[in-house]
Amino acid sequence: MPSVDPLKIRRIGQTCKCLGVSRSTLWRWVQAGKFPQPIELTPGGAKGFRESDIEAWLDGRAKGE
Repeated sequence: MPSVDPLKIRRIGQTCKCLGVSRSTLWRWVQAGKFPQPIELTPGGAKGFRESDIEAWLDGRAKGE
């Protein structure tokens, strides 16, 4: 598995595509605390997720956490 750049940010659309889910599903997971919180890329605007947070979440799911 390629190493994850801890500073790389995935935008919302990229994250949805990576996970194979819709935007509404992703936001539902975030609001329910089932997925990491996004970071704000611009004040009051664009949001994204740290690639390292996504990978950690995927690893946790693979381990049944």
